[in-house]
Amino acid sequence: MHSDDPVAKPATFLLPTLRRKLNPAQYRRLMSYPVWNYLVQSIDASRAYDNGLDACLLLLQYTEDNRGEISRKEYEHNLQCLYTFLLSMLDKLDRWDDYLSLWEALRRNTRLFSLYARNGLEAHGNAIEPFVLEDDGESTRVHFLYGISHRKAIIERKLKRQLNGKRAALHGKQAELTRKQIQQRLDKLKARINYADQFRRK
Repeated sequence: MHSDDPVAKPATFLLPTLRRKLNPAQYRRLMSYPVWNYLVQSIDASRAYDNGLDACLLLLQYTEDNRGEISRKEYEHNLQCLYTFLLSMLDKLDRWDDYLSLWEALRRNTRLFSLYARNGLEAHGNAIEPFVLEDDGESTRVHFLYGISHRKAIIERKLKRQLNGKRAALHGKQAELTRKQIQQRLDKLKARINYADQFRRK
């Protein structure tokens, strides 16, 4: 793994780069597989959720500002990745009102989708029906939020408990980890990624 891979530089170190003007090559590399996955995992491992949120907002702004420079497919794929990550960061920061407000806005105003085989829809039951956008007889376009709708239900229950004066489980904070623990978590992540890379190259 190269020293400039995001997993080697979690969002704390990535933010200065993002605040400067990104070039298209840097942007595409950050959003590509497996680099994007590495970045997300490094933020989770280090609990750098605030920095992750800031990085996500900067990447969303870049995506919109440069929409004319990328294909529609790339634009929609990147938006789906970024919106999913943005919701995840609000979740990890326990910002439940913000999470639910964003969820509803995305549900109303976007048509980003995942493809599902039509003959497999029955396995999902009635829950998937409100998220179906289009059906061509062979495959079905399902709003991307369906894939994380279980998380929304959990957050709604947490918020309800809080409003009723009951305790709701919160996520761990980065401040609860020592610098050594953060480094150990990142080292374990890098070891897993390096191990996986060995098989990818074969």
